[in-house]
Amino acid sequence: MSSSSTNTHEFRQGSVPGDRTCFFWSIILLLKQHILNMVIEDLPEYAFSAILDGTFMNGNLSTNHHDISFFKNHDIKKLNQQMRKRVADFIRDEVDLHNLVTNCTDHPYSIPTYCDLLIRAELFAGDLELKVLSDLLDTMICIITATKYRDQPYVYATSYGETNELAKQSIFILYDDIGKHFSPLYKVNKNDINDKQTIFRRNDLTAPTLLQIFIKDKLHYSAGVNLDAIPFIHEEMLDIQDGFGTNENSTGSLNKRRISEIDGILSPQNDNKKLPVIVSSRHYGGNKRVKLSVDTQTECHKDERGSMMIEQSIQYSYLANRSSNNQEEPVNMEPIYSNEPHADAEVDVVADESVVTRGLTTKQSDFDLGMKMKCHNDSKRFDKTLQLFDVHMKKNLKTTSTIIITQALKACTHLEDLQRGQSIHQYISPSIKYDSYISTSFIHLYMQCGDVSRAESLFESIPKKSLSVYGAMIKGYIKNHQANKALELFREIKNPNEIILNLLFNACAEVRSPEALNLAKQSYETMPKSFQSNHYLLTSLIDAAMKCGDVHYAQSLFDGSPKKVLPMYGAMMKGYMENNELSKVIEFFKRIQNPSEVNTMVLFNACARLKTPEALETVRQVSKEMPKSFRSHSHLMSSLVDALIRCGDCSSAENVYSTMKKSVINYGNLMNGFNKENNPSKTLDLFNQMKVNHIEGNVIIYLCLIKALAQIGDYSISDAFVKQIPQSYLSDSQIRNALIDMWSKTGSIDKAKEIFDKISHPDHIAYTTMVNALGLNGMGVQAIELFRQIPENFRDEIAHICVLNACSHSGLVDEAQTIFERIPNKTECIYGAMIDCFSRASFFQRAQQLIDEYERDHSPVLTMYMALLSGARNVNDSHLAQDIYNRMKKLFPQNADPLTAAAVLLTNVYASSGDMRKASDIQNQLQSSGAKKKVGLSWTAVNGQLFQFRAHDRSHPRSTEIYAEIKKISDELIQHGFQYDSTWITRPLNEHETIESALCGHSERLAIAWNFVGNPHTKRIQVTKNLRVCGDCHRATKLIAAIRKCEIIVRDANRIHHFYTNGQCSCNDYF
Repeated sequence: MSSSSTNTHEFRQGSVPGDRTCFFWSIILLLKQHILNMVIEDLPEYAFSAILDGTFMNGNLSTNHHDISFFKNHDIKKLNQQMRKRVADFIRDEVDLHNLVTNCTDHPYSIPTYCDLLIRAELFAGDLELKVLSDLLDTMICIITATKYRDQPYVYATSYGETNELAKQSIFILYDDIGKHFSPLYKVNKNDINDKQTIFRRNDLTAPTLLQIFIKDKLHYSAGVNLDAIPFIHEEMLDIQDGFGTNENSTGSLNKRRISEIDGILSPQNDNKKLPVIVSSRHYGGNKRVKLSVDTQTECHKDERGSMMIEQSIQYSYLANRSSNNQEEPVNMEPIYSNEPHADAEVDVVADESVVTRGLTTKQSDFDLGMKMKCHNDSKRFDKTLQLFDVHMKKNLKTTSTIIITQALKACTHLEDLQRGQSIHQYISPSIKYDSYISTSFIHLYMQCGDVSRAESLFESIPKKSLSVYGAMIKGYIKNHQANKALELFREIKNPNEIILNLLFNACAEVRSPEALNLAKQSYETMPKSFQSNHYLLTSLIDAAMKCGDVHYAQSLFDGSPKKVLPMYGAMMKGYMENNELSKVIEFFKRIQNPSEVNTMVLFNACARLKTPEALETVRQVSKEMPKSFRSHSHLMSSLVDALIRCGDCSSAENVYSTMKKSVINYGNLMNGFNKENNPSKTLDLFNQMKVNHIEGNVIIYLCLIKALAQIGDYSISDAFVKQIPQSYLSDSQIRNALIDMWSKTGSIDKAKEIFDKISHPDHIAYTTMVNALGLNGMGVQAIELFRQIPENFRDEIAHICVLNACSHSGLVDEAQTIFERIPNKTECIYGAMIDCFSRASFFQRAQQLIDEYERDHSPVLTMYMALLSGARNVNDSHLAQDIYNRMKKLFPQNADPLTAAAVLLTNVYASSGDMRKASDIQNQLQSSGAKKKVGLSWTAVNGQLFQFRAHDRSHPRSTEIYAEIKKISDELIQHGFQYDSTWITRPLNEHETIESALCGHSERLAIAWNFVGNPHTKRIQVTKNLRVCGDCHRATKLIAAIRKCEIIVRDANRIHHFYTNGQCSCNDYF
């Protein structure tokens, strides 16, 4: 390598604004035309020339060009923004990069939030942005980082894009890790400052040497230098004779080197604060090696193979000027060593071959290994960390370094490998036994693994406890749900820092007691004023106040804060939800100008709990206006879908879901929503979609599927889908109970009983489900027998309701009353079930007596009166029905929908009794009020496909055939002596309509006829109806089953009717 270049050229540092976009400014100013080609969009000519002529490289932030201030100019700032947007778009689109964001230990952002913050310049650039830009620009970006660990300065290089074969060029950027600032580095001719170079060939031999000189001569900065990461420095490129460190100017102390002329972020020189530190640059290949290491003077060592070692003292002043008053304990990066000699220490022979030096590289090699382990940990490659540790310890059994030990322990902690962590004890020498970082790491390990007692023992053994040790204990107590111990420990700390105080507030939030909140308040009032402006602390305190129930105090903290950040809004909104003030959540959300994803998600959750039309409108409006980037946030979109479902808008929920990433959780939410909307066909469609998308189901999915099948109530469809449930799930107690319910609702009581009998120890849900199954299918006696087998402690409210309903459907009034009288704690629903039993049996006086008994201590209940009115309908007692309806209007004036149902029942009573005038009057009143009568619907499956019918429906493509079959069936009924009962016609007949056509047009009759059209010789028909089957249809269906020799199962709103081929029904005409 020629020395002429190092004599005539040097690296200098350009100046860019000290804001969050300094990295992008550095890239723009170094690559110039490349950037303009990448993000050009309406950039005026003067801005082009301002960038391209390179006048920014004079180190002056207020550079003027064409009468503009370069960095403050709107168009040039727009270029910076476009560049950030280009990077954000790339990150958003490249799924492979998402784990680098979500797994990053420095921030918890989702992809959309991360990208938005990047575009808005609210994020400092890091590894991810460097990786992306190196690919987008086909340029290797080398970052020279100046930092320090435990007061030891250190400089190292990190390269991005070295594996990109298209990256033939490279640039250099200086990163001040303490000042958090990027600056562009460029080469300049000392004799002609207009001769500048910002882009270098990857095989440029001068760059590494000039960088070393720049670091030593220009930065006023004592630091260890490790430029190993610059991949284009190869052994064959080195020239020891002409390289730095071997000439006269590079020997001895560097305290006399001239001060840099470069302006920027680095501090002015301070000769009183110079620190000698490590400078290391290693290059391997052939038999030449250059290594710079700690010493007081330059020494050249040469081994017998010709390898050389250069030992040199290099001092900088920059880091010594930093953080002199910093009270925080520095990050653990400094290696601490055993006093025992290293058996495998490197041996080098000095130039005169008379001096042997041992152990010169131990510190630096341990530090570099620790950094590699840290990188693996930061990327969540914990196994890789431990692999490096194992390899190192096999070669260095007697060397212990805190950075290596702590990084290994960190990996064990994340893996929750307590045994492995304990084995590391053997590598810790007595000299570092109580090192604060190692003690803290072990406490973290024990706490993470749930071994609180071991952590406490270690804590007690530490003679001098640092704040980090206290912090690890407090955090561990919180994690292990022992927050009270965290509060006790906090009281031992004299001067807590911000981290400790934040943990205190978190512990108070867990304890949720007035005493805990008082401690938090006292700590807040006595903390330094500078701490009180920390919005992280304030957010945690607001959260604690809300969880302790002091909404007023939380509100006062929020109102008193001059700067309200989004997390504070989030804490307030979550707090209002915590305290069930859901409307306040919506009100607070509307005060936020640019809500975050978290804020929006909390809003959706609050609306989901409100379930009001107003909440639904809010959800729709916010989802419409929120940034498009939010739509890639899976948790947010799941909350949106859930809110829409719970507010009753499954159609919109499905539309949103179609744009989301498919997952088993999202499928489950939507399937559950459709089940709640009584739309089981949609649930089955979603289940089929899951199979197409190769998404495995779980217990929740199969429970939703079984519930949908229970709603449909068809044996053939149920059987086909149940066969798709993996055998491993069929032994799950929830699945078994759901299957019992499903089979019973398809009329397959034998299959339900088969599952129940296989349960060796039924729980209370299994017993209750089976009792209900028997009752629905008209097997009241068997239901009572099973109820008597239920252990006393299993007989809860639901079990009693199920057995009373079973008695009601089977007319077992006396048995029901006996059970009712023995119930110790009679609830509203238990009273309601018994009143229904009396009413169905026309024991209206006894039913009224029970109502009066209940209302002596409770408010009237509408369902009790509805049961009484239904009983009056069964016997067509218009006087009683009118009296009950009048009382209901007086007692429940605000209950519009139930009163509409009551009015329909009253209409049917008058119509059945022949008083069509009264019936018409009530119907007219309903129409004028806008009330809507519930439409009667019937479902049936033919050849595996589900069909829906309504009364007089002609929407089916084969309606002509269906009505022809209806006529054929009607003729057969008449031939067998059937007479149509006009009392079941509850409206005036239309012109050209007959009693026969009116009754034959009921939805269940159309469903039965379609089965015979689709399968003329079918032997089993199933129909599900959403209303109670009418008496005329009940008589007709019994006869149809006998004439066609086909079993017909009809499940109506109350029970299941089994119409056998002998002309009988399982209900024994008691319905």
